[in-house]
Amino acid sequence: CGFPNLIENGTKLEPSVLTNSRIVGGETAVPNMYPWMVAIIIHPGVLTCGGSLISDRYVLTASHCFLRYTIPVQTRQARLFSVALASHDLSKTTTDKDAQLINVERVILHANFDQETSLHDIALLRLSKSVIFNNKIHPICLPTAYMEIENKVVTAIGWGKTTNDGSYSNQLQEVKLRVENNSLCQANYVNTITSEMICAGNGNKDSCQGDSGGPLMLEKGEIYIQVGVVSFGLDCGIYGVPGVYTRIDQYLDFISKHALQSDHCVPLKGLQKIEKQQELSLNQTKNLRS
Repeated sequence: CGFPNLIENGTKLEPSVLTNSRIVGGETAVPNMYPWMVAIIIHPGVLTCGGSLISDRYVLTASHCFLRYTIPVQTRQARLFSVALASHDLSKTTTDKDAQLINVERVILHANFDQETSLHDIALLRLSKSVIFNNKIHPICLPTAYMEIENKVVTAIGWGKTTNDGSYSNQLQEVKLRVENNSLCQANYVNTITSEMICAGNGNKDSCQGDSGGPLMLEKGEIYIQVGVVSFGLDCGIYGVPGVYTRIDQYLDFISKHALQSDHCVPLKGLQKIEKQQELSLNQTKNLRS
């Protein structure tokens, strides 16, 4: 899990030359570099939120994406949604031979989600069938325990807006942000910034409308670990006002309760062992090439 797609058809992927960014202060992502990125679409084909693939049957996203629907979201309503995988350009999803479109079978909101405070803004989508993994579609890694991330540089991705009045992007965007101190972040918000939240971005870089539910990722060696979910903010890209993200390492029990029965899902407690195995494999590969 968590390995970015850096090779396509034997060619190293390079950053796109396109500059029409939609995440505030970001840039167009390398196509299919983030194989876990998911577009959550409400029929007939309108982007509602982002998400991240965490197993062959489950997508991680934000509860607030489903506020307009009956809570809990009934099976009938869940079928209004589908997810698009391996789709860098959403305008080409239906014609892209690499893209997979899969219906949502069930929406699982956190039982204590509070739309007034945005606390516990996390949700899972169970897909109607298993995802077929390949180099352009595979899950992101999750934390195994509490992670110290203050002052770390993290990456947010999505198809959201550059400003409140801007348009959505067809092409996936990315932006690098620094994790801020929650106490300093609190000064900008009426809502309490709790230990279940992460503040990131301080300047003209931020996530925005349309990015909700997407992953906030920490690059660790060769892999990416999802540390947050895009939740809320005070407008977009305002200097000195970070965006707020749901902190994943505070919800490992919620995720494992609902999602760990799916096939090919990496057990959270076994991830460190797998990371060591991957590191050993990479070292062996390097030795063979030298």
